[in-house]
Amino acid sequence: MNKKNLISLGILIVLVIVYIFIKSNENTEKRVRFFQVDSTEIAQVILQNAEDTLKIAKQEGTWQIIEPLEYPAAENMTKALFESVLTVETSKTPIAESKASHAKLNVTDSLGTLVSFWDDQNNQLQAAYVGRNANYNYANARNKGENKVYQLLQNITYNIRPSLYSWRSKTVLNIPQEQISQIEVAGKELNYQLTASDSLWIYSSGKQSFGVQEQNSALKAILNGVSKVRATNFVDNNYQEYAEKFKNPQFAVKIHTYEGSQHVLSFIPYQENKYLMQKDDLEKHLFVESSSVAKIFQKTAEDYKK
Repeated sequence: MNKKNLISLGILIVLVIVYIFIKSNENTEKRVRFFQVDSTEIAQVILQNAEDTLKIAKQEGTWQIIEPLEYPAAENMTKALFESVLTVETSKTPIAESKASHAKLNVTDSLGTLVSFWDDQNNQLQAAYVGRNANYNYANARNKGENKVYQLLQNITYNIRPSLYSWRSKTVLNIPQEQISQIEVAGKELNYQLTASDSLWIYSSGKQSFGVQEQNSALKAILNGVSKVRATNFVDNNYQEYAEKFKNPQFAVKIHTYEGSQHVLSFIPYQENKYLMQKDDLEKHLFVESSSVAKIFQKTAEDYKK
């Protein structure tokens, strides 16, 4: 093959490569973020479907539920809202463009969930209906007031459910163990204290006092139990029904810290295998705890000697 033919062949190969590259780019799906909102501008988010409405707002740097009641929002839910929902991608090409397709694609106002973002001046930044997709890995969405429907490349329907239970924080108490100085347990059958000393914890009651080994399972369980208290459910705005029982609870736990603060957790029997707990003097919200949590505190001196 002479030099001229080699040059022609080289040019042909280059042209083929360029052609393939162009075609490849034409067939590549152009992805964009569906929600065109600056996260730093968001001060309030409203989630609404046919049954429920939930509003969260940023107050003094933290996200709070403000409707249907006021309560701290769950950190994992707000994190998913900004890391998964707000950044979800879609193709530039809609999967449908007619209003007739909305019901089939679950993005009507009765079938979809309306997600709206607002700034601190109560200006709406963006609002969209999100609905289930036939493929569980995806979701469908359309901007409010528009007919075009887009397929979201991630299923975000769980993250935007306006479920109060899902969105409210389950954390009742969170104290680093090293800050706990004393735990008092007072009940109808048991009364004892655990006090931190330089090298170990001291168990004391009216009858005896002794040191508790660091690896004692009862000690580790109670320290874990009081440092991170979580609720399984809530009873809201119904304290008066249980007020008399809380005057004489089955048992109460008082937690002292080295900083001088203290918290009291009072327990009364509730439903089968459950207790209702009051934190300090809080009456607006009571907390449901399982019987397994209560058993952490209902230990005898023998349990702490093992």
